[in-house]
Amino acid sequence: MKLYTYFRSSAAFRVRIALNLKESAEVVPEARYSFRPSPDVRTYAGEMGHAANTHYFFCARIKGEPNPNKTDYEKETNKDVLVKAVSASNEYCSSIINGATDKWLMEMVGQGPQAQPRAAVLAAHIAHSNETYGTVVPYMRMSGVVPPSTARGMKK
Repeated sequence: MKLYTYFRSSAAFRVRIALNLKESAEVVPEARYSFRPSPDVRTYAGEMGHAANTHYFFCARIKGEPNPNKTDYEKETNKDVLVKAVSASNEYCSSIINGATDKWLMEMVGQGPQAQPRAAVLAAHIAHSNETYGTVVPYMRMSGVVPPSTARGMKK
């Protein structure tokens, strides 16, 4: 299987995790954005901010351009701001797969020992996004909110 074909087939997967995170930002009531399961972890707002920050971080690296995000969304507490940030960061990342070719995915980004093929950074981004969703699911369940992926499955 060509590398592009592999990542193209995982594009639906990338879209799904982006949707899960966007809907997670939307579905939790603002009053629960300050919730944290224990004092040593981020609040729900912090997790949503982390999702937006890391989308920009990974996708800027994949694209080979400076990170356009100048806001530390992990410090943001307002739900409306965070919903917009997660959505905007998803939009920023959305063009990666559509224009990808095997050659482009294998181009190195970064310098020296930090250099990696774009495909490796993309794989790390998808994995990290899934980890973030996996982190916020218990926050939602402890808040009495059905996670978006479960809610979609229940509609079938």
